[in-house]
Amino acid sequence: MLKTFTTQCIAILASLGAVAAVSAGWVLHLHINEQVDARAGGPLVLGLPVALASLTLIWLLARGLIGMKVKWSFALIVVAAAVFAGGVVAALCGPVACFRPGAYAAIGWFIVGGVAFAALAHHYVRERLRFR
Repeated sequence: MLKTFTTQCIAILASLGAVAAVSAGWVLHLHINEQVDARAGGPLVLGLPVALASLTLIWLLARGLIGMKVKWSFALIVVAAAVFAGGVVAALCGPVACFRPGAYAAIGWFIVGGVAFAALAHHYVRERLRFR
């Protein structure tokens, strides 16, 4: 029981590390794109990590509730997490607005990719540590 708990905690830390990596990529994207308004920079820099962490934790809870009813593979994890995050982003800002190119609009791709990457990191670490 303790090993399972420890494995799950390490896997969650790995997914939060993936969130941090994608957030760093977002900050770099904003820094490289010179069209970003300085007044909008603060909310954009803080908004993505909060959204990524929230959606990742919701995904992990939903996956835990589904449990063993689904045979999880790496491809299924990436597709299901991306569809989940894409649906949330599309519901919040429309099906196109957050996915078009540009400084502000590319946030949708960072959220979808970030949640999928965090879910994949969680699954990989959990599977690697489970059988040791």
